[in-house]
Amino acid sequence: MFNKPFSTRQAGVGLIEVLISLLILAGGFLTLTRFQTQITQNQAIAMQRAEATLLANQQMNQLIQQSSVARLTPQSKTAGSIAGVNATYEINWLTVNKSSASPSSFNNNTNCATGCDVQRIDVLVYWNDVTNARNNVSLSRLISLR
Repeated sequence: MFNKPFSTRQAGVGLIEVLISLLILAGGFLTLTRFQTQITQNQAIAMQRAEATLLANQQMNQLIQQSSVARLTPQSKTAGSIAGVNATYEINWLTVNKSSASPSSFNNNTNCATGCDVQRIDVLVYWNDVTNARNNVSLSRLISLR
């Protein structure tokens, strides 16, 4: 009959090599999926932060306009919740006059004579991001009332 010499060489890929390759490939796809999810989440948070900054700027400009017409009384107020495009925001603001404030509530660049008439306006915007973490944006501005 047929006598073939016995070969000890492997011809082809074994099943274990295929399984290990598939495992490595699956791990790579899982990592890419996790990375894509993180990028999407970071993009949503950046959009929320940009919208919060816009809302803070709008509130600051409104308060500056009011202060140019009449002096703002020192106060702390909340505008309540505002439904934005990307989240629901809470806007707070605080106005402090130089004469009614402690020296530490103004930075060192506001040192002036006793007749100095300066007001500080702080606007804070709070929101919960897509991970339900509490975030905020704050703006401060000093206004000369003379």
